[in-house]
Amino acid sequence: MKPRRSIYETLWEILRCCREPKRFTQIIQECNLNTIKAKKYLDLLLKKKLLEKKGSYFMTTSKGEEYIDLFNKLYERIFDKPRNS
Repeated sequence: MKPRRSIYETLWEILRCCREPKRFTQIIQECNLNTIKAKKYLDLLLKKKLLEKKGSYFMTTSKGEEYIDLFNKLYERIFDKPRNS
């Protein structure tokens, strides 16, 4: 059984997914989320300006890219291997 993701991993995955503009349903499918959790996480990312919404598309901001980079560095330090970015 695969261990559950932390909230930080889930946010990282959403931000990585949205490097290319994505619709809500695409994010749910690619990040393996249910609707309730996806809405909660997207609202948080929008509020923190890590993600922006243009029409019906979500996109990672430059601040979101910083989060991705920091998360990757932290992951490498802890596990001595790079996270797939």
